[in-house]
Amino acid sequence: MLTVIHFVPYASAEILRKALLLKADALVLDLEDSVTPDNKDSARATVTQWLKSVDFGPRERIVRINALDSEWGDTDVEATMAGRPDGFLVPKAGDLAELRALDQRISSLEQRHGYPAGTVKLFPIIETPKGVLNVRDIALCPRVVAICGGRGGLDMAAALGAWRVRGDNGDLLEIFKLTGMMCVIAATAAGIQPIDSVLLLGDTDRMHSIRARSMSCTRPAFRPQLKSRRAANWSRPSRRIVSSASGLSASRVRWSMCPT
Repeated sequence: MLTVIHFVPYASAEILRKALLLKADALVLDLEDSVTPDNKDSARATVTQWLKSVDFGPRERIVRINALDSEWGDTDVEATMAGRPDGFLVPKAGDLAELRALDQRISSLEQRHGYPAGTVKLFPIIETPKGVLNVRDIALCPRVVAICGGRGGLDMAAALGAWRVRGDNGDLLEIFKLTGMMCVIAATAAGIQPIDSVLLLGDTDRMHSIRARSMSCTRPAFRPQLKSRRAANWSRPSRRIVSSASGLSASRVRWSMCPT
C-alpha cells in the first residue's frame, strides 16, 4: 500500500531534487498536463534518463503518461519502459480495450527488456463520465493496483458541463460526491487502493478546506488519500491539519500528490 506519493511536474530537475529530500513511498514523474506540447519530447527523454540514472532509494517511480488516445501516450510508454518504471499513471482512463491493449504492450516491452513479467503497475485516473460508468471493470483490469480520482476534478467537470465543482459553502456538488463514491466502491470491491482527487496543499487560505476535506476522506467509506500540485507545497501546517482532522498520526495519513 502506497501511503505517501509526491508529484514531480515539468520534468524539472530542481523539483525532483526537492522531492528526493522528502519522505515518500513513490514519486510521480509527469509527462502530461505540466508539460507543454512543444516540450513533450524533451521531457520524455529527461524522465527516461532519470529512471535509468537517478537513485530514488526505496521510492517507487511512477510515470504519468499522456492519454492513450493522444499522439504522445504510446511513445511515453515505449520510451520510459527503457528505464523500468514501477508503474504508469493513466489519465482519462475509461476505454477498457485501451487498458487491455496497454497491458499487452507493457508485457511485450517487459519481455524485450528482460524485466520480470507483470511487475509494471497501472494507476488509472477516472476523469470522465465514461470512466465512472466503466470503473468496476477498470478496477479488475490486469496490472491495475489503484483507482485514482473520481470526485471533483476539472476534467470531470468539463465533461459534465459543470462550471464549478463546489457550492458556495465549499462542499463538493452532489454529482461529484456520487462519482467519487462510485470509484471508492469499485476499488474496495476489487481489493485495490482508492486514491482521492486533487487537493492543492500549501495555500494558507485553504487550510480550513484542507481540514474539511480530510475529515470527509476519513469517514468509513474513504481511504484518506489527497493530491497536491507540487511537492514544494507539502507544508508542515498542512500535515498537522490533515493529521488532526483524520485522527491519525502523520505517518498513517495517506497522501497522493498529482495535479489535474
